[in-house]
Amino acid sequence: MVAKNKDEDLAAQLERAKSNVMLVKVLENQDKTAENHQETLANQLQSRANQAKILADVAKVLNNQAKAQGNHEKMLKAHAAMQASQAKMYSLLASVMTNQLEIQEGQAKAQVNLSAQLFGQAKTHFFLETLVNAAKAPSPKAPSPKAATPKKAPAPKGKVPKGKEPKGKAAKPKVSKAMKAKKYTKPKRVR
Repeated sequence: MVAKNKDEDLAAQLERAKSNVMLVKVLENQDKTAENHQETLANQLQSRANQAKILADVAKVLNNQAKAQGNHEKMLKAHAAMQASQAKMYSLLASVMTNQLEIQEGQAKAQVNLSAQLFGQAKTHFFLETLVNAAKAPSPKAPSPKAATPKKAPAPKGKVPKGKEPKGKAAKPKVSKAMKAKKYTKPKRVR
């Protein structure tokens, strides 16, 4: 009877030992599963950290592009302002040149008018001087009556009477001293 109870105790202990072994194996498997899960979580965290780093780099690149775009816009604005200033300067220069041309045109017109006035005065002076010279010239005297002289016989052909020889050049018309002293020249027109 005692031996039978001992056998039953041993059998019960053996079953408990088997159960404990199985429990240990289950716990070990759970530990391995937990470790794997932790490793998976760590890998996921590392992947997310890498993604965050990539996103930060992309943000830096975009920020640099935005700064470059802003600098480019500033440069374009400065260039546009410089061109506007140059256009204003050219406009003022064109206005000054137009005024100078108008002044020169007025001066040329005044010079032409002055030349015309001087030419008219010279013509008037020349006409008056001609009238004065004509008035000062002695009037032709009437021929005094002379006795009729007998006509000379005509010279034989081929001979020229003495004192009637032809001269080398035709006689020039007489010109008064006043006309010789004043040689009128027409004033040149200033352009």
